[in-house]
Amino acid sequence: MKVKVWNDNTFDYHEKFQDEDIIIKAKSYIEMDDDKAVLFKGTMNKMEFDGSGVPLPQSYKRIRVEGLYDHLRKPTPLPQHHVCQFDGKELSSEAELNQYIADNYIDKIENKDFAKEFQSKTKLKKTA
Repeated sequence: MKVKVWNDNTFDYHEKFQDEDIIIKAKSYIEMDDDKAVLFKGTMNKMEFDGSGVPLPQSYKRIRVEGLYDHLRKPTPLPQHHVCQFDGKELSSEAELNQYIADNYIDKIENKDFAKEFQSKTKLKKTA
């Protein structure tokens, strides 16, 4: 599978990799096989230094691989229903579920303060 290998540096990037001269323009990309791209990103290049021993920004390897595991990512489906934990009944919305609980199981909620608050909020929504 082909992936994009980006050079995020402001300078062109040059490297001899697996007997091949790789050149990636600044802020650009090349396409490469995914397994080769992983190896390429992981290799170290030779740093270049100025007369004071400071590394030159032109020799920085700022490589990013795009699309490497895209084929493994699947969107997570959102739940399309809500289930009452008391009896397992499926309802189509949170509002329906809340109303169902208020109508059928409000007396089974152990925290009585919460039950009162829940019931009052449900009644407000029902009349609105």
